[in-house]
Parts: sequence; C-alpha cells; structure tokens
Amino acid sequence: MITILPCEGAEKEEILRSLEIKEKEGLEVLQMKDSSCRLGAAVVEEDGTQLNIYAIQIGKERDACLDPQQRFIADSLLRACASFAANRSLPRLVATEGETPFFMEEGFQWEENKYSLPTDRIVKICKDS
Repeated sequence: MITILPCEGAEKEEILRSLEIKEKEGLEVLQMKDSSCRLGAAVVEEDGTQLNIYAIQIGKERDACLDPQQRFIADSLLRACASFAANRSLPRLVATEGETPFFMEEGFQWEENKYSLPTDRIVKICKDS
C-alpha cells in the first residue's frame, strides 16, 4: 500500500541531510512509501499565507528528467503538498528553486523570483457551511 505521511526522527533527518537542508522549526517532510520502501519525499514549510516547497525528491534523485513512474511519484507528492496546504487554509504553493521543468509543467508561474500556484488549482477547497 502506498502512503504519503509526515515523517519524524531519524527518517526526517536522513532525508534532510540527503537534500542538504538544515533542520529548523516548522519544516515538515512528507514521505511517500510503498510498504517499507521510500519512493520519494517533499520538504515543506508553512509561511503565513503560503506553503513553501523546498524540495521534491524521487528515490535518491533530484532535478532529474522524470520517467513515467517518477512522474507519478512527483505528481503524487505535489498533490500531497497541496492537500497539506488546503488543510491549513494556505491559498498558495510556492517553490523558489529546483524541479523547474516539473513545476512549470504543473502550471506554476514564475513571479517575483519564485514559482507560485494557487492551491485550488490542484485540490478543491471546501468551505464550511
């Protein structure tokens, strides 16, 4: 069964170290697994009105040309990021570096030195009645 869940402890530290990202308060790592096999991860941080995406890692690769399976993993992680943002009422996803072709293919727009996309372009945000 494939899952995408926040990870903690040694797993989180290992992913951050492999991506050369320093641990800081508020940083979350969403890890995609098939049983015990890690397929990929996304490093994100809530920042007021947006969710910053610092990295999307597929297996041990980053910024690589994606084959169909890797594309599925990257797309699934991006959807998990959008869901994470929607659950926190964050209207925008923002990425400042890396994965440029992938973000552009997903509809992100380059504005003010960052890639940006409204969260509701990926997930529907339901209003409380």
